[in-house]
Amino acid sequence: MVRGVAVVGSTRLCGGLMLLAWLAGGCHLLVPHGNSADGSTGDRASADARAELARDRRTREAHPQDGPRAERCDGPGRDAPAPDAPRDLPRVEGPKSSDGPMPPDGAKPADGPKPPDGPKPDLKPDLRPPDAPKPPDGPKPLDAAKADVKKDARPPDLPKAAEAPKPDAKKDLAKPDAKKDVHLPDLSSSATWKVVPSVPAGTYLGVWGRDAETIVAVGQACLIAVRTGGTWTKLSASGCSYELHAVWGDGTTFIAVGANNEVVRITLAPLAAQLMTSGGANLLWTIWGDTSGALLAAGDDGVVLTSTLAGAGSWTASNGGVGNTYDLRDIWTAGTNALQVLAGKTGTGGPALFTRPPMSPSWTAASLTGLAPTSAALRSIFGVSASDVVVVGDQGAILRFNGSQWFDARRSAIPSTAILHGLWASGPSDYVAVGTTGNNACGGNSATGAAKIYRFSPSGNTALEQNPPVSAPLCAVWGTSATNVYAVGHDNTVLRYTAGAP
Repeated sequence: MVRGVAVVGSTRLCGGLMLLAWLAGGCHLLVPHGNSADGSTGDRASADARAELARDRRTREAHPQDGPRAERCDGPGRDAPAPDAPRDLPRVEGPKSSDGPMPPDGAKPADGPKPPDGPKPDLKPDLRPPDAPKPPDGPKPLDAAKADVKKDARPPDLPKAAEAPKPDAKKDLAKPDAKKDVHLPDLSSSATWKVVPSVPAGTYLGVWGRDAETIVAVGQACLIAVRTGGTWTKLSASGCSYELHAVWGDGTTFIAVGANNEVVRITLAPLAAQLMTSGGANLLWTIWGDTSGALLAAGDDGVVLTSTLAGAGSWTASNGGVGNTYDLRDIWTAGTNALQVLAGKTGTGGPALFTRPPMSPSWTAASLTGLAPTSAALRSIFGVSASDVVVVGDQGAILRFNGSQWFDARRSAIPSTAILHGLWASGPSDYVAVGTTGNNACGGNSATGAAKIYRFSPSGNTALEQNPPVSAPLCAVWGTSATNVYAVGHDNTVLRYTAGAP
């Protein structure tokens, strides 16, 4: 019994020593053989040792980094017989391996805890010298850049383009901006209005010219005065006795129209005047032509006539759409086969305005509600293009056409007492209007009121009153530039705006 205890103790001691030897890796393991009295205990001890050896071999194969295996152990008790012993021998705690505790018999060693993930290796190692600065990151790969599709892909150093202002759907872009100040040309030079001397006596109602020194003026009692080379000449047309209201010319030939259906042709070479038509009920107030030689004339009772420079003795009615209750005071065209405009007054004295598109046989009345005083006749038209036309009249009325629509363009500097008879423009921002205050003096009536001259821009707030050196009413205006303008009127009045001699 004592021996059995000794054998058991020796066997357990040898097992513990073998485990210590395995942990330390410094002794050779000796598998004990049976030496008990009946041999059974030794065989079982030998089997246990072989099992222990197998477990040790499996552990070493699973963990080769733990060092070489011991193959012999010379500890005490290797020959002592051992009684039956439990398979689970107590294990001596040794230094813990990083791989954790030894697995039980016959079991696959458990995987130890995985070390924490370290930094991933750089697949593109940095081959620069140690002290070289690291270059900035390159462009993103295609897949990574997909998330930034909506971002601005321009280089960071380029300024972002300014966004275009969005149009206001509620704002009529064609309407002039009342707050915008479009300035007149510089009129602060030494140019002033001067009285032109040595003109033929009379009342002048219309004026036109070829250049700064070649002027034709017409008026009451078939008055015709021509200035060439600084000298004025009065012409007479046989059979002409009525007042001539307006004149237009192409630089070589001029046509004047007036009361009693009178039409007079005026030529510069030779310097002469010829009555082309006379007699009839037509009271013609206006005439206009274009570079093709086509002519348009208009007057009272809705009369509109067409002709040519070469055939001014024959006229054809062209008043489709204009009723005979309208008295037409002016006509204007933008050119050959272009926009045409008529202005005048209704049978009750209110404003009347008509337009005719190119190649159209009919005129269309414009709606003027709220655009002009209801009792203001419209008296003169001038335009610099088909999309920039201005009309003036009584009570300081000014209307502007932008090519598709009419607008009220009255200026506070032009009083409602002004009657604007004549209009001309040197450009889109410099219109010259002449007239009077008082009654309608132009056209045979007695002269009352004071002469008025206004310069204004129809697309801005600018308006300037220029003081004329006379008091007689002014009826018509024409010029070649902003500093060379002629105005004519009552009482032998011919004025010139110039820096030089008149």
